[in-house]
Amino acid sequence: MKRVAALLLLGSSLAACKKDPNDMALKDLQPRSGAVQAEQAITITGNFRDDIGYTVYFGPNRASRTSVRDPETLVAVCPAGKQPGPVDIIIMADNGLTYRMAQAYTYEGGGGNVMEQMGEGPQRQTGGGNLAY
Repeated sequence: MKRVAALLLLGSSLAACKKDPNDMALKDLQPRSGAVQAEQAITITGNFRDDIGYTVYFGPNRASRTSVRDPETLVAVCPAGKQPGPVDIIIMADNGLTYRMAQAYTYEGGGGNVMEQMGEGPQRQTGGGNLAY
């Protein structure tokens, strides 16, 4: 009798380990970092359903928009952050599933004047060039 109970317990635990096709399987996200002050689209790859909605948080900040592009791609617009540094990404599905990607995205601080770092550029051309000034 103990052996039958052990086999039944083992069988039920194996059934619990089977992958549910409704589960999100998160694989990657691109880009993994961006400026604190700018919103940008982040592509998250995994297993997503197109018949439910998703809410995505970057740290405590909620993405302004999310959409399922296809069953393997979720796009979320990363909100502006409060300060530079890594944050968790939380993905909440309307069916109750919630996933956390620990410190998966990094807000980068902006610094310096971009124009100063560009250099001098091309010299003025005279006679026959197609470059307009």
